[in-house]
Amino acid sequence: MKHFKNYLIESTREKYYEEQHQEWKDTPHQNSPIAVGWLDGRQNQTKRFETLLDIGVQEGDSILDLGCGLGHLSEHLEKINLNVDYTGIDTNKWAIEQAHEFKENTNTPMLGVPKAYQFREATYIHTTIFEICGRYDWGIASGVFNVGFPKLEMLETINELLSKAKKGVAFNLLNHADSNFDKDIPMEYEIYAPEEIVSHLKGDVSIVENYGVENDFTIYIRKIDENI
Repeated sequence: MKHFKNYLIESTREKYYEEQHQEWKDTPHQNSPIAVGWLDGRQNQTKRFETLLDIGVQEGDSILDLGCGLGHLSEHLEKINLNVDYTGIDTNKWAIEQAHEFKENTNTPMLGVPKAYQFREATYIHTTIFEICGRYDWGIASGVFNVGFPKLEMLETINELLSKAKKGVAFNLLNHADSNFDKDIPMEYEIYAPEEIVSHLKGDVSIVENYGVENDFTIYIRKIDENI
């Protein structure tokens, strides 16, 4: 049986992303980052992905992309020609269905990416991190905790993701200290203080800031012992 607390979180996220889907459906943005809540567009999303992968992802590594949405991280990996074993999971059924459609339908252009480079090796699963089996080199989460993830639930999810990772985890959050927060971030978004979040994490933890995206910060957790 699904935990009631997790059910509420997933319901909040489902409602938010369904609203996004309905707003951008049948528009030029229906398959873009905007359709899953990244209102600052592709350029900033690329910066987020570059920063997340800088934790140490290398050719041949395996990645578990938590909250993969439409599969934009997989698209980015294709564009930079980084060959990894990619698995994306999301609790949003519509997003997973769309990711599968883009992967399987070569007639569907994906955000301007040449068809030959679309999703050569990618697996998408409609599930939660608590239900996924197996272990991966890296756990990645971009924008997952921006909506419907209070701090305790976010930390619980990060710890679960870390348990599925052999080398480490990289994730990003919204920074409450940014000077433009009040006017730039909708009130329903979750915001955090970097140092306060780090105080709850164990392992080789570091904060990455100032990578050209307002309101954002990224946290790396590198595992000292891959067997833990």
